[in-house]
Amino acid sequence: MSNKSFYYLLVYYFLFSLVCAQNTQELYWVTFQECARDLRLEKKLSATTYQNRRNSGLPEWQASDYGPEVGYLSPIQEIGGEIRTVSRWLNAASVRLSESQVDQVNQLYGVESVTPLRSYLVPASREYSLPAGAMVKALEAMQAQTLIRYQLTGEGVKIGVIDAGFYQAHTTNGLVPLFENKQILGYRDFLTPGREGFFDLKRTEQDGHGTLVLLALGGKEPQTQFGLATGSEYYLAITDHPVSETRREEDLWIAAVEWMDSLGIRLINSSLAYGDGFDEKKENHKVSEIDGKTLKITQAADLAVNQKGILIVNAAGNSGDRSDWKIIEAPADAKGVLTVGSATPEFRKVAHSSIGPDKLPWVKPEIAAISAVGTSFAAPFITGLAACLWELEPGLSALQMKELIQRSGHLSPFPNNYLGYGIPQADRAIRLIEQPRQPGNFANTIKAEKKKVEIPVPDESLPITIYHKWNSTRVTRMETGKSVGGVLTVQRPETETHTTVNFGTQSVYEITWLE
Repeated sequence: MSNKSFYYLLVYYFLFSLVCAQNTQELYWVTFQECARDLRLEKKLSATTYQNRRNSGLPEWQASDYGPEVGYLSPIQEIGGEIRTVSRWLNAASVRLSESQVDQVNQLYGVESVTPLRSYLVPASREYSLPAGAMVKALEAMQAQTLIRYQLTGEGVKIGVIDAGFYQAHTTNGLVPLFENKQILGYRDFLTPGREGFFDLKRTEQDGHGTLVLLALGGKEPQTQFGLATGSEYYLAITDHPVSETRREEDLWIAAVEWMDSLGIRLINSSLAYGDGFDEKKENHKVSEIDGKTLKITQAADLAVNQKGILIVNAAGNSGDRSDWKIIEAPADAKGVLTVGSATPEFRKVAHSSIGPDKLPWVKPEIAAISAVGTSFAAPFITGLAACLWELEPGLSALQMKELIQRSGHLSPFPNNYLGYGIPQADRAIRLIEQPRQPGNFANTIKAEKKKVEIPVPDESLPITIYHKWNSTRVTRMETGKSVGGVLTVQRPETETHTTVNFGTQSVYEITWLE
């Protein structure tokens, strides 16, 4: 080949690569102006949805029930954009666009913004096994026997479960009764709509992730109860592809929540977390974006709670032992979401359980459950508790239910960004329902003027955990306490202002170090 021919070949290759780069399509959120909503369309919502709103004191008619009209979507398709999902709530659509098409869409009438969809949804767990003994311990720590005594099973409560897959759920020990009793009311695969064999597809172990979550929600065998909501009815949604290289799209999660709202569901369990750590680094989100307002999935989650009256219980994520991230992942940062962290059987934070960001103006996570294999399997225990409490007091709104569970936590009313209000105690929650004016302060308070505090140990067999905090909620150090002669001595830290001492779930002390 001559030098001249080689030169032309290089130029051709460069121009070809440039054209291909310009034509490569990525996913974007196209958000429309309010004037683009089509308020003429008939709402496809169930009578239960409207009833839930009335019961929660929310307006029956809401503009967010209406998405953008077709006249605003058609021009996007005409220039080559591929519309994936339309969100009524966000008045937006996820669209595949090339770089040049983004500029064209930005010029279209009615378009408010075009922003890249830059991350993946991944199951918030590290392992895909859930020992029966671990589930029993989680329920014992929550005083589940109280719910059993009251014969509360979550009956009459519909629960939506958003996850990665429900492989062989219909034949899994502990779940067969849910199918035999026709408690699985519906399911939908948002990845491949219309696919048959919802429970038969297995590509990786993650395809059984939702099965284990469902087991921790409502699983039961003749001699063993795994979950609390054994009497609830369920709708299942797959929004996450199990192969790690595949792009995970938050629009599918949003579509699933909107679908569940249309069915009248007001309790959703989500064991998916939205952060970083993926093959395509450009898709990763920044820590600064976990602020409770930036990401679309966070906005949708907050809207679900505040406008639709839905309680979303979401796993915190498993980045707590990573030096480059540590914090919770979306949509767990949404203020209205009930975010769940993982605790050990000794009532300490599991190392990988994600913590609440220092800059977030509210406490995250709000609550915790025992789960050594990931926050994915902590969340369903809390969702099951909510179902049982809603059976007992169906008039509570989503925000009231969230507050009730927080107040029942063993650290209440002194939460921290490791375990929130701690592990909820079912007996406390029921007392708070029966006596709503009860203060809910279950901790002892100490105002310390000296450099150390001595606390009598209620029981030498109890695990002792000490949380030192630089303000009332942000933990700087977590350590194991040791008693001497039945007394625990807590030294005043140099820079911290508060210290929480936790004797299991039996006794809690909150120390304020005075200047």
